[in-house]
Amino acid sequence: QYDLSDLLAGQMELAFIDGLHLFEQVLRDFMHLESHSGPGAVILLHDCLPFDEATSSRERTTDFYSGDVWKAALALRRTRPELEMMTVRTAPTGLCMVGGLDATSRRLEEDLPEIVATHRDLDFGYYSAHREEMPPDIPSEEDAVRDWLGRRT
Repeated sequence: QYDLSDLLAGQMELAFIDGLHLFEQVLRDFMHLESHSGPGAVILLHDCLPFDEATSSRERTTDFYSGDVWKAALALRRTRPELEMMTVRTAPTGLCMVGGLDATSRRLEEDLPEIVATHRDLDFGYYSAHREEMPPDIPSEEDAVRDWLGRRT
């Protein structure tokens, strides 16, 4: 219901997505933020390293819950291979950094129904068996994160 242009003071440089815990909403948030991104901008996606089946499902059944956000990172990697992605192994469920944004791209918007249909029913077992499809990861160490961010400028 809001226009991000009214909320942002110029182009977005850094954004953090953490909320509804459903991958399709994360992708919608990503699309809106990317369309207002400036050169060198980075979007952070929380909860991209699923902990287990119960906490990474679409329905919340536990106190601790990360949802199926990990599918957003997978979908971005598959759909937008030009994006620069790296997941920081922060406890307990990671943080995916996404750079190489293109404010003019409409690929996710155009392909969203197909992306949702393709990824919706993937489960923790799929994640475990196909870990190599996910963005690479680095330790949760200041130097490693600083190095990745530094290569982006």
